[in-house]
Amino acid sequence: MKSKSNKSSETFAEFTMSRIDPSVRASFTDVQREAIRQALLAEGGDTRHSLDLRFTVSFYFTHYYFLILAGRDRRRSTHSKEGIRIEKTPWSVRKLISALAYFALIGVFLYVMFLGLYVLKREMGIDIFPNFHMKELIEIPV
Repeated sequence: MKSKSNKSSETFAEFTMSRIDPSVRASFTDVQREAIRQALLAEGGDTRHSLDLRFTVSFYFTHYYFLILAGRDRRRSTHSKEGIRIEKTPWSVRKLISALAYFALIGVFLYVMFLGLYVLKREMGIDIFPNFHMKELIEIPV
């Protein structure tokens, strides 16, 4: 069975080939036609995105589709610009940014771990500090 991206790539290739003028398309040899088709399949296969939301909304007489794509920019021009920016950034600044990112990641991990343990403690009915609850500590007086 073909995957969704493979099926959509083939649909894209067939659609693109159908848009070529029939007289021009008839002049292609089988080898040329297959080479063009493979190039189109390769182009369509590299469209992976971190976020890919597709949905349709149906009204009485018409349908609308929405498509939201997000992901890292993989174009060659962007890749070379990123490399230049990285090389221009001083080594100490790169290390500082890396350290801050690691500390932020560790902080988020510890926060999520603490919340998970707190919820587990609360659900098990364990009362470590009698007559004291976390929401009393977090409340902001008005």
